Order: sequence, then C-alpha cells, then structure tokens
Amino acid sequence: ENIFKLSPDEKYRRLSGIDNAILITSVSRLTQSLKLDSPGAMQSGAESLRRLRAALPENEYLRLAVAAVLPNLRRHVANAFWNCREPDHLIGALEAVGDLLPSEVSKVIIGEVILPRLEREIDEWSPRSDPVPVHSWLFLWLPVLGKGWLEPVFDKVLRKFAEAMKTWTAADASATKLLSPWKEVCEEEAFEKFTKRVIVPKLLDAMEHTLRVDPAQELDLRPM
Repeated sequence: ENIFKLSPDEKYRRLSGIDNAILITSVSRLTQSLKLDSPGAMQSGAESLRRLRAALPENEYLRLAVAAVLPNLRRHVANAFWNCREPDHLIGALEAVGDLLPSEVSKVIIGEVILPRLEREIDEWSPRSDPVPVHSWLFLWLPVLGKGWLEPVFDKVLRKFAEAMKTWTAADASATKLLSPWKEVCEEEAFEKFTKRVIVPKLLDAMEHTLRVDPAQELDLRPM
C-alpha cells in the first residue's frame, strides 16, 4: 500500500509506525500551511497540529510539531523585512499554536528566536532621534511574553534612557511623559535604582540652584 496516497487523516494516524521519510513529508506539508504572515493559513496550520496531537503518540507529535514550527519561526523572524515593531501577525501565530507546543519549545521560541531580535532592535534604537515612543510597540509583546521574559529588554531601555538623559534638566517636564509608562512594567527595584541614579540628582541640583525662596511670597512648587 502506498502511504503517500492515503488521506491526510489516515497518514496522521499511521505516522507513529513509519519511517522518517513520511515524517519529513508531513513536516513539509505542515510548514507550508504555517504561514506566519497569513492569519487564515496559520489557523489552518494550527488545526492540523490539533489533529496530529489527537492522533499520534506524544513523542511522535512533538518531533513533527517542533520540526514544522521552529524553523518556520526562525526564518520569519530572521527575515530582514520582518518588523518587530509591527508584530501582530507573529503574535497571532504564537497565540494560535501556543497551547499546542510543550513549555520547553515555547521557551526556545522566546529565548532563542524572539528576544534576540527585540534586543537587537533596542540596541539600534535611539530615544533622542526616534519619534515613536518605544513603549508603543514594545508593550505589544507583553501579553505573549510576559514581564519576566521582557525584563532584560526593559533593562536595556532604561540604560538607553539614562544615557540620553545626561543632558536633561529638571525644567524639562517631558521626562514624566517619557518615563511614566515604564513605572508599572519595570521590575520595581530596577526602576527605583534608575530614578535614584538619573532623576533624583537632577531634581536636587535644580532645587539647590534654581529654586528661590522668598518668605514674603507663596512658594510655587509647580515646576518641580
């Protein structure tokens, strides 16, 4: 019997007892359906994974799923045309297959595929020259990756802010708008260290050199 002529469902059911040639064929079919830039195709690919999971022993399913998903994600993220500032398609893809992959595979996807690309984007980003607030696109990843995975990226952002704010003065209130979105997402200790190192000295300097106290007039602290 030629197994290549079997229906997809029958092929799935028999994968556990056949050789790697059929596994490769099935991986190729799955990879073609897992088009990360096409939500409809991605949902179809995710449905194929669900059927596989129900039909195969766990170890065979994991072999096929990992072989189909990981290389596809790596190619997509490595593509020079993929913009991690516009991640809707990839986030949708991760959400579609997230519950179909073991946690170990999800960790590889995040730690070895996505995070390095985000960190590289932050390395090339300049808070002084980029008109787009970095949180407007980086925070889009929070629902998928969570704060824990993103902490190293947030630390890089704070270091960039610190460097950019060396010439900042307390009279420039734009810093509050720049930093306020980060207070709730950064690790509390890291954000406190940042403010003590970067913000507080500037405020103390402003109070010492620019704040004038006249006992005959009401003290106006609004600038501070």
